[in-house]
Amino acid sequence: VNALYAVTFPIAFTPEIDTTAKLRRVRGRPPHDVKDLEIYESILYFARQNQKKDLKMIFLERDVAHFEVPEVKAELADVNVEIYFSAGEVVKRVRELLGK
Repeated sequence: VNALYAVTFPIAFTPEIDTTAKLRRVRGRPPHDVKDLEIYESILYFARQNQKKDLKMIFLERDVAHFEVPEVKAELADVNVEIYFSAGEVVKRVRELLGK
C-alpha cells in the first residue's frame, strides 16, 4: 500500500474539467453518472497534460458497471491509462512496473 501512495497523484477539479464533463453529459457519452463524468474527465485531463513516453498511468475504480465500457476503455488507452477494478490488481501491476 505504501508503494501505491508513493506513485499516486491527486487531481484538482478545475472549471475546465467541469465544463468538459458537462459537455460529455450533453452529448450522451459514457460514463453517464454525473460524479463518474467528473472523475473521468479529471483523469483524461491529467493524462493529456502529462504524456510521456515511459509513463504508465493507472486508474483504480470500483464502479465496474459505469467504467467497463468499450468507449471508456479505448479512450483511456489512447492517453496511456490502464484501468483496474480491484486494489489487488493495481498492487500486482505496480509491482510489475517496479520490477518486484
